[in-house]
Amino acid sequence: MVLSIVSIYALFLIPIVFGLLATLLPAFSYFPALNFNSFSLDAWFDLFNHPSFFSALKLTISTGILSTVVSILFGLMVFYRYVYFKKSRFLNKILSPMLAIPHAAFAIAFILLLSPSGWILKIIGQFVGWAIPPNIVTVNDSYALSLTLVLILKETPFLILMLIAQLPNIPVKSNQLVARSLGYSDFSSFIFIMLPTLLKNIRLPIYAVLAYSLTVVDVAQIIGPNAPPTLGVLIHQWISNSDFTLRLQAASGSILLLLLVVLGILLFFILEKISIHLILFKSSGSKRTIAFEAVFSQLGKMMYFIFVISVLAIIVLVLWSVTFRWGFGELWPNSFSFKFWEKSQDALMLGLKNAFVFALISTLLGLVLMIGALEFINVKKSNQKYLPNTLMYLPLLLPQVSFLFGFNVFLLWFDFHYDWIAIVWAHSLFVMPYLYISLKSVFARFDKRYTLQSYALNRGYFKTLFFIKLPMLKSSIYAAFALGFSVSVVQYLPTLYMGEGRIETITTQMVNMASGSDYRRIAIFALCQILLPLIIFIITARKSNDA
Repeated sequence: MVLSIVSIYALFLIPIVFGLLATLLPAFSYFPALNFNSFSLDAWFDLFNHPSFFSALKLTISTGILSTVVSILFGLMVFYRYVYFKKSRFLNKILSPMLAIPHAAFAIAFILLLSPSGWILKIIGQFVGWAIPPNIVTVNDSYALSLTLVLILKETPFLILMLIAQLPNIPVKSNQLVARSLGYSDFSSFIFIMLPTLLKNIRLPIYAVLAYSLTVVDVAQIIGPNAPPTLGVLIHQWISNSDFTLRLQAASGSILLLLLVVLGILLFFILEKISIHLILFKSSGSKRTIAFEAVFSQLGKMMYFIFVISVLAIIVLVLWSVTFRWGFGELWPNSFSFKFWEKSQDALMLGLKNAFVFALISTLLGLVLMIGALEFINVKKSNQKYLPNTLMYLPLLLPQVSFLFGFNVFLLWFDFHYDWIAIVWAHSLFVMPYLYISLKSVFARFDKRYTLQSYALNRGYFKTLFFIKLPMLKSSIYAAFALGFSVSVVQYLPTLYMGEGRIETITTQMVNMASGSDYRRIAIFALCQILLPLIIFIITARKSNDA
C-alpha cells in the first residue's frame, strides 16, 4: 500500500518537475543540444516581438475567462433548476450523451452543424432561399467565439456533474426546511446557504476548467481562429516547426502560459471570495431577488439546448460517415455509401488498436495504484496528509505544453527511446486524477462494519480486501475504469509529444485530418473516437449490473 503512494508521487512529480525544468532552461536560451550554452533573455524578446503574440494572448485570455465564467453560471442555474428540486435522475439521463462526446469530436461535429455549408445552415437555407452557402463566418472566426461556445457547451455538463457529486456532503433538505421556517424562499436558501459551500467545494474543478480553456490545443486547432491562433496553438506550432531554434521561443511561451494559468487561478480565487462575501451580505426577499430567481430558473433550461446540440452532433457525424454526396441545397444526403469506411479501414484499425492498448494499460495501472493508495489512506485515516487534492489535480491545472515537451526533452537527455512506455506514463498522468475523483468518496463512505465482521471470522486483511471489499465496490470500480479509459483515448498532446509523432492513435489521426476538406473521412474518425470509449462504458455498465 505504501508502494502505491510512492508510485503515485513518482508518476506525478517526475514528469511535472523535470518537465517544467527542461522547459524553463530553454526559455532562458540554455539548450546545449542546439549549441545554446549560456543564459539570456533572447527567447523572451523573440516571443514578445513575434507579430502574432499579443493577438494570440488576447484571444487566449478572452476565450479562457469568458468560457469558464459562463460555464460556472450555466452550471449553477441548471443545478438549481433540476437538482435542487430533486430532478437529478432526469438530469443524469440527459447528461450521458453530453459527456460521452470528446471535446475534439464535438468540435468537428459543431463544424459539420454550423459551418456555412453545415447541416443547420442547409436547413435555414431552405426557408430563406440560399442557393449557395452564405458568405458569413460561423466557425474559426477571428474572435474565437465559436471556440468559446464549444468550450461552454462541453464544460458546463462537467461542472454540473461536479456539483451533483457534492450532494452527499450538503444537507439540502434540512437547509430548505430551516430557510423556510425563517421566511426565506427556496431560491434564497440556495443562494445564501448552499451556494457559498458549493463554490468552495468545486474550487479545484473550476480551476481545472479554467486551465483547460486557457491552454487547449486540439479543440483550438479544429475550431479556433487560424491567423492568429490562440497562444497554446501558436506554441504547439513552434514546437512542431522544423526550425529547432523556435523551440526556445516555444519554451518561453510555455512558461508564460503557465504564469497566465497561475494568475487566472488567483483571479478566480479572489472572485470566489468576493462573491461569497457579497452573497453573505446581500439581503433576500426584495423584488430584485424575486426577479433574479425567475431569470436564474429560466436560464437553467440551457440544459435542453446543450442536450439537443449533443444529440445533433452524434447524428450529423453518423450521416456524414455514410454520405456519398450531400449538396448545400439538400436537407438530407442524396446518396449513401460505405466506400470511405473501406478506404479508411487500415488507418482506423491502427489508430483504434493503439488507442485501445494505451488506454487499457494506463487505466489498469492507474486503478491498481489508486486502489492501493486509497486503501492505505483508509487505514491511516488521513487523506490530506498522504494524498492531497492539489497533487491529484496538478496535471489538470498545468498547461500540457508547459511540461510535456520538457518531459520529452528530459527523457531524451537520458537516451530514453521507449516511446510506448513514455506514452503510457503520460496517459496515466491524466487518467489518475479522474480515477481519484471517481473512487475517493466511494472508499471513504465504505461501511467498515463489513471488514470488522470479516476480521472477526478470522479472515486476514488481503482476503477481506479481495473477497469482501473490492467485490462490494465492483460497480464503482467498473465506472472508474470506463472513465479513465475514455480520458486516455482522447489524449492528443501526450501521444504526439511522447511518441514524437511516430505513433498514431485515433485522436491524433482525427485532429491531423480535421484541417482537411473531406467531411466524410473526418466524420468517420470522429465517430470512432466516440464509439471506442462508448463501447467500454456499455460493457462496464453491464458488468456493474451483473455485479
